[in-house]
Amino acid sequence: MTLFFRRDEGTAGMGSVFPMSVFAHLLQISDFDMGLGETNAGGNLMQVTYHRNNAGPAPERLDVLVNTDFPVTATNVDIIILGTDNGFVLNNGEVLEVGATIGPNTIRNGVNVNPSDSVLVIYDTTVMENECVQREGGGMDLPTTNAIVLFHELSHAFRFCTGTVADRTDPPGCGSSDEERASIVDENLFRDQLHRAHRDPGNNCGTRCAGGGGCCIVASVASGSAFSSEVNALRDVRDRFLRRSEIGFDFFDRLHDDYYRFSPQVCRMMAKDERLRQFIASFFVRPLAAMLDLIHRYTAMNQSAEEIGAAFAALMEQRADLGAALDEAQKQLAALRGSTEDMPWQPLAELLRDRALPSDTVRWALIEVLLMFADAVEWSRAGMEPPEIGRRLALAIDAWGTRMPLTPVWPTLSRYTLARELDFLKRALLRTPGAREVIARRLVETFGSDPRIAAVLEEERWLDRGEAG
Repeated sequence: MTLFFRRDEGTAGMGSVFPMSVFAHLLQISDFDMGLGETNAGGNLMQVTYHRNNAGPAPERLDVLVNTDFPVTATNVDIIILGTDNGFVLNNGEVLEVGATIGPNTIRNGVNVNPSDSVLVIYDTTVMENECVQREGGGMDLPTTNAIVLFHELSHAFRFCTGTVADRTDPPGCGSSDEERASIVDENLFRDQLHRAHRDPGNNCGTRCAGGGGCCIVASVASGSAFSSEVNALRDVRDRFLRRSEIGFDFFDRLHDDYYRFSPQVCRMMAKDERLRQFIASFFVRPLAAMLDLIHRYTAMNQSAEEIGAAFAALMEQRADLGAALDEAQKQLAALRGSTEDMPWQPLAELLRDRALPSDTVRWALIEVLLMFADAVEWSRAGMEPPEIGRRLALAIDAWGTRMPLTPVWPTLSRYTLARELDFLKRALLRTPGAREVIARRLVETFGSDPRIAAVLEEERWLDRGEAG
């Protein structure tokens, strides 16, 4: 008995707790090792189990943490992980900043912040690459992911449990204590696994940086890598579209929040069932990445319907796995459209129905995209020629763009920013005048109390004066 995570805040403080996110981040540390698991340890504790298959410093360190009884006290020492939000308040009134590792019965400001015999690891599961640190060679611009934060804190926990904690005295400014330097050196081993640049071990400062949103954890687990072609494709969409506009940033924040209401549970299911992992890779991840590429070709690259049809046909020739058996495709369609009766893996189908389908952002950005690709597969299997498939896909993409969720960020934008956002949407998503007109009418209907929006729509010629009024 060594490594656990909590399903509630326990005696640590107050705030929201996300236990399934902890498991998803441990999967990344294990390099997506299907030997990672968990079992109910009683109460609100889940015990982490690990039968290691993968080599490397991060999986090997995790193996030690999970499978070693650390005899530094009479009762041995356990490690308990608490995954929180960024507003978590410790029981002495301190607000959690990114992460903390607290030894047993540690007194801060006269309060016992960990009244137990276990090492407590607390970290913010919402870091999402928003936190930047100093890179080796200079530059406070190196992103830090949730999993990196957790591995860093587990490095501290390892030295607590082995009785090897170094001097924790912080030098002036941004210098690193001996203990912090040791954890940064360990962190860099995990960064090697992620193919990320190293952090400067001598600098312990951090800052908020541009960006936001780690990339799709389900795609990472299903494809077996955080840097697979599918995950890179999703990351590319995030960076070239969502991160380039105010509307995109706001939309992604909402999508991320809704997505993490079910994605960690999907990762947990995949960790227990290799066939499910392969199913999700074949019928969700790869088609999603493929369809997003086709959307980008049609909208941002301004390719014709015929070119889209040819690209789809070439893709189907190159990737036979995407043309899955029609009966499986039908089961996928049934699940995504809300029917779970014929769907294998009923818990997955029910999770999609209860957590994914009710979300406007998830339904538009993920589910409707998958449905477009599934429809194209059906047209192809029915013998339809590529030009007609391309024509139908073009119409479907135009219609899909007009259903983009309109978030409350719109009325907060200045007239200049509104004009800039409309121009970006024209270039990156809403290719036809008809599609732009539909969105314009929706904006007026939704935010009609804000005359600035209607005025900018008129100035940019998305609506005529009569409609704007």
